[in-house]
Amino acid sequence: MRPPIPPDLPAVAGLWPRTAAWCADALLLAMPTALLSAALPVVRDAGLVQHWRALGEAMGWQMQRSIRQGDDFLGYMRDVWAADGLVRAHVENFHHALLQGLGIPLLIFILLGLLYWPLLESGRKHATLGKRWVGLHVRARHAPLGLGRAFKRHLAGSLSWLTLNIGHLLIATSENRALHDRIADTCVVWRPDAAQRTPWWGRLLIALVMALPWLLAVLAGAQLSAAMAASLAA
Repeated sequence: MRPPIPPDLPAVAGLWPRTAAWCADALLLAMPTALLSAALPVVRDAGLVQHWRALGEAMGWQMQRSIRQGDDFLGYMRDVWAADGLVRAHVENFHHALLQGLGIPLLIFILLGLLYWPLLESGRKHATLGKRWVGLHVRARHAPLGLGRAFKRHLAGSLSWLTLNIGHLLIATSENRALHDRIADTCVVWRPDAAQRTPWWGRLLIALVMALPWLLAVLAGAQLSAAMAASLAA
């Protein structure tokens, strides 16, 4: 059994309210990221969807050629990944478009985050907008939460991502502290006036963020299959 929290110490927030706050902050940062990215010709002209469809068409053409030659599946895959094959060239084109169309916006998001999280968490409220909406704020355990510590905490958050979110899942342990909280000696606590529960919109936002990769994967698979079918029927 966990020892009771002394009445003079605020309650530490758990995984789901913190996740809801992060999703809200990420959505807020996604808006200026999209606007800045749309203003860059290198992102606008990436042609990510067009290159993806072209890849599907090339795979369909290669499949049609393999069928005519009587190749089996292994022969088809060997031709697909051949260094001098048509499909390989489209794979490289799509990879380049992916770096332009998604890599640059991701870099913009990261750079904006370097300002957003440390500045707000070291400010008067010690909380980002998402944390304020949920009822949370960041607190240093043994020293004031200044800009330097907040910046250190944000940079340490990259380790939580690099550990495939295991660093974030540490919030679900008894201390309710992520890896970057432990490195920066901080914790995320509830405000005294907070309801101390994840709001309904936070739960909905978490569900949407978790469903988004699956939805994108289904749409991408449908686009690829449609392009392959069109080239096979030609």
